[in-house]
Amino acid sequence: MSDIVLPPKYYLDHFEEFIHEVKKHHSSLMEEHHHLYLADYEKLTNDSKCLLIRMINRSGKIFEKSSLVYEEIESYDWDELARLNLIRELKEQDLPDFLNWLKKDDFKKILSKASVPFRKSASREELLSLTLNLNCTLKELGPLERIVVLNRQEEIDYLLFLYFGKLQNKLILPTLRDLGIRQSNKKGKFVAKFKNKEEAFTQYFYAHLKQLKRVFTLEEIETWPPAILVETKSLREELLLKSAQKTEDPTTALSILKLCKDYPATTYRARLLHQLGFTDECLLELERMMDDPNNDEELLFAEDFLQRKYQKKRLSLLTETLRNAESLSIDESFYRHPEFGVLAHYESGHFAENYLWNTLFWTFFEEELEAGGHSEFDYAPPELVEKTFLTKHEASIFNKFETTTKEDLKALFAEDDIILDFIEFAELDKIFKMLVYMAQDFYGRNSGFPDLFIIENNEVSFIEVKAEGDSLRPSQIKQMRQLEKVGFKVKVLQVNYKLNPEQIYVVVDLETTGSLSSWNRVTEIGAVKIQNGQVIDTFQTLVNPERSIPQSIQEFTGITNEMVKNAPTFSEIMEKFLEFLDGSIFVAHNAGFDYGFIQNEFARLEERFVMPYICTKAWMRKYYPGLESYGLKNLCQTFNIELTNHHRALSDATAAAQLLNLINQRRS
Repeated sequence: MSDIVLPPKYYLDHFEEFIHEVKKHHSSLMEEHHHLYLADYEKLTNDSKCLLIRMINRSGKIFEKSSLVYEEIESYDWDELARLNLIRELKEQDLPDFLNWLKKDDFKKILSKASVPFRKSASREELLSLTLNLNCTLKELGPLERIVVLNRQEEIDYLLFLYFGKLQNKLILPTLRDLGIRQSNKKGKFVAKFKNKEEAFTQYFYAHLKQLKRVFTLEEIETWPPAILVETKSLREELLLKSAQKTEDPTTALSILKLCKDYPATTYRARLLHQLGFTDECLLELERMMDDPNNDEELLFAEDFLQRKYQKKRLSLLTETLRNAESLSIDESFYRHPEFGVLAHYESGHFAENYLWNTLFWTFFEEELEAGGHSEFDYAPPELVEKTFLTKHEASIFNKFETTTKEDLKALFAEDDIILDFIEFAELDKIFKMLVYMAQDFYGRNSGFPDLFIIENNEVSFIEVKAEGDSLRPSQIKQMRQLEKVGFKVKVLQVNYKLNPEQIYVVVDLETTGSLSSWNRVTEIGAVKIQNGQVIDTFQTLVNPERSIPQSIQEFTGITNEMVKNAPTFSEIMEKFLEFLDGSIFVAHNAGFDYGFIQNEFARLEERFVMPYICTKAWMRKYYPGLESYGLKNLCQTFNIELTNHHRALSDATAAAQLLNLINQRRS
């Protein structure tokens, strides 16, 4: 990938490719001014085309001419671009954009020229405020001949929108494709996303509104055009919901929500109706949801809300499902990875979650899904987005179901043991019913599946695993209901961890060059191995961080650059440290810090580090609540634990090990 060298004017080739595709496929979706823009572009010399494209592919619309100098451009004919109205001079209406474009040094020059005092360390916002107080015109802010403004931006924005099928203000994807960074789908045939101007314009309109990232008033909303496509309707619903949520007046918020037609806005409307005392109207809304739900999540909400608010049921459906779940005790060595503890208990099964059904869907319907897209960079087949996949390919899909045997299906997944096991023990009819269910609304039904499938008595069943503190999501309940509906057995399993006195723990403490693991490095590792409450081994080493230790950190830890100069690097002690950790549970006080640092050190060596880990700080809060502080030093004082050399790794690890013993006493 790094060996690929693009030609000097690669971006011109990409732009010409873009223009060709737009003319070929989207001419009927353009107004006259879009066609005129393309015609004016064609009048330019090659160098002027390159200059224009360079501006289009950069951020913003205001440029300093001196920043637009490129080796491959020989002639800079600004007049040619200006004559065709493709660039222009700054105007007074550009003042807000111009001030936003200026840098700190520009403000300092303006203020100095006006003899306005300012702090040398003043922020850009302070300097902007002082400049605004001058009430200057554009001409008074400095020589403007050096500045050009990219003109007719709406035209290029809309043309790029037609090409990509979404807002994309730069033509960077073809470059990434040619560099081998981004894949494209050149084989797929072109499938139009928009049938007419109205569909394209309304989608562009709502996509542009979303890009503004602001709240809209009811008066503004009432001027919006109706949405036509499913994707456009989703955009409109999203904008309406966000505006309602950000509106302080609940009555106005309700008026906005009444314009919504889809989930989740309908659930917010029902809640607000009930909150404002419109209980009869809320009840009608809930009955509508149950009679004709937009999706499965909306139906779940309506059933649950009705029971809790009108039938005085105390627990939500999600909480009740969890409380009624079967429980299973697993070894604490599976802490943070309970699914694998459950698999060990059942002996036959796989962690599958969304992988199982998504892989079945994309592989089984490969021919139908390869029909093509709106552009070569469009990986989502339009019919999946528009929820028309099943109706468009109904004959082909059901013919496949009738003619496909188990052996045929297995042949598609010959190298995937997980799916082969599933196919072996699951009934074809159930599999096909689930695939039809997904084909009806793939992006609404492709996640939330149970964690595991288990094979017992030659039968497949599904398990959603929940550990302490986990919650159930509506999408998970939805998928469990659907699996039950087609005939699979499904259950929620609540796991708890049993204390194993023979379990080995390694309590770790690190000293580092700073607090951010993405940038800083380890300078010392201290580790204490515990079994049955007794220290059975220790590990300690300084580590050369291969960078300087800041003076403040040297003073804090007592570890100097001189001390680590001849120490081994992390790569040199990695294997020895892994051997020390083998078969244990990783423990640390504020474990996210130490565990994260170790993970990053391994990642730098292109190795993966995954272990069950426990945080003594979090567990002390749980098993010894109500203490004033849970910092290591304060806990040692509270429980009379010796801490002889605080902020040195082995000393801190030894103290944290005693905290672990206190925790396990409470656990047992």
